Amino acid sequence: MPKITDIKKQKVRPRVNIYLDGKFGFSLNLEDYLKLGLKKDQEIDLNTIPHILNQDQQKKLFDSALNFLSFRPRSEKEIRDKLWAILKKSRISTSQESLSDKVHKLIDETVASLKKIGQVDDLQFTLWWIEQRQKFRPKGRMALANELSSKGIKKEIIDEAFSRGLGEDDLALASKLIDKKKTSFEKLADFERKKKVASYLARRGFSWEVINQVLTLIKEE
Repeated sequence: MPKITDIKKQKVRPRVNIYLDGKFGFSLNLEDYLKLGLKKDQEIDLNTIPHILNQDQQKKLFDSALNFLSFRPRSEKEIRDKLWAILKKSRISTSQESLSDKVHKLIDETVASLKKIGQVDDLQFTLWWIEQRQKFRPKGRMALANELSSKGIKKEIIDEAFSRGLGEDDLALASKLIDKKKTSFEKLADFERKKKVASYLARRGFSWEVINQVLTLIKEE
């Protein structure tokens, strides 16, 4: 069995480099290193190294995911895409089927761990996304649904979020947006004003049904 001939702490990251028989063997996070109780001159079974490295990789992924989540909530798809990108840049290759299976397993295990501590919840993410959009950048339900769908949120979850009556309905929201832009439209000719209003609301993701209702309200003013 190979012998640990040196252990060196990395200068920047909380990790240690393990040297086996005078050559670099592998690196390990400080927490796992202390748990394993590895020491200089200790012999180590080669069969245990893959397990140690797998645990280390799992912790690195978990910490990376938590850092990614520290900026804002994320959907499960966003987390999976981020972890996949991290692993593609690492020494783990995805070109071989067996290694690709390993990558998927690492990602699945990391996401499962995040779910256990409530860090990944697509319904809560959807509710948060809708609330933030309506507060800072109001959009119609159609646009919101498209945004959420692009983030991997299933239709039934989107429908569930909307069914909770979060925020204003589309007609009230569209009317409020146009009211704020009133000074920009009021000097225009009737046809041009309607065209500008319709274009503005369409870009905000409102349905044509809602747009026509707003145009009718404008006509009645």
